[in-house]
Amino acid sequence: MKPADIDTFRKALLGWFAVHHRRMPIRETRDPWAVWVSEIILQQTTVSSGLPYWERFMLRFPTVEALADALLQDVLHAWAGLGYYSRARNLHKAAAMVAANGGGIPDTMDGLLALPGIGRYTAGAILSFAFGKDAAVVDANIARVLARLESVECDPKSSKVQRLLHTTAERLLPHGEARDWNLALMDLGAGICTPVQPSCSECPVSAFCVAFHQDRQAELGISPPRPPMTEQTDVAIVLTDDTGRIALVRRPNEGVWGGLWEVPRVTMNEDETPEQA
Repeated sequence: MKPADIDTFRKALLGWFAVHHRRMPIRETRDPWAVWVSEIILQQTTVSSGLPYWERFMLRFPTVEALADALLQDVLHAWAGLGYYSRARNLHKAAAMVAANGGGIPDTMDGLLALPGIGRYTAGAILSFAFGKDAAVVDANIARVLARLESVECDPKSSKVQRLLHTTAERLLPHGEARDWNLALMDLGAGICTPVQPSCSECPVSAFCVAFHQDRQAELGISPPRPPMTEQTDVAIVLTDDTGRIALVRRPNEGVWGGLWEVPRVTMNEDETPEQA
């Protein structure tokens, strides 16, 4: 995009956002802790699914100190249903680090990146949404918008393309309006610049979009198909004693359902029956 067009582009997008922004409780808070928790939950969870969990989690752990003081098993129990339990473990570790340093959530990029579980996107989201600082963010929706806007080839999830898109996001970011700007790009990607059949006729910034003018929306900003998933069959073994107690084992902290308890299980080979496994 030409430097002379950037201001007009910003005004068009922010004007659209003022009318068409998505309304949701998770956006109403400026509390750094609440924003932090919401961003961790939404890393692998849709807003509609994650909102009830966020509300319950904030009631259970309303402050960073409350989470830091909790037992890990209690935190994992509160996280049940969200999956990707490493997020909960990292959040617990990070809360303990913050609490040990006085309880103040860092308001700098370097300070946030020093905490477990916080990457560049989450740090930028906390800085812009909670602290009102000029920090650009690039999530999947924004990556797609920017890739089409600038006609960026290749997988938008690749490290090289991510660096390029971050540079673009920082160049377009309007000073003092990072919160609304980041949310506007997200909403544009979620509702207009969708992966399939984008609504270009309704887009407020299609005039600036290279992909639109080249009629390449369907091929740009789209990640390649994932490789096919491998199937695995496990056999669960329920062992009880005369008193009705059930034998449980704790899963390793890393991997699926990390740190949770379950009945013993073994993985079947393709040529085995459950009894043989």
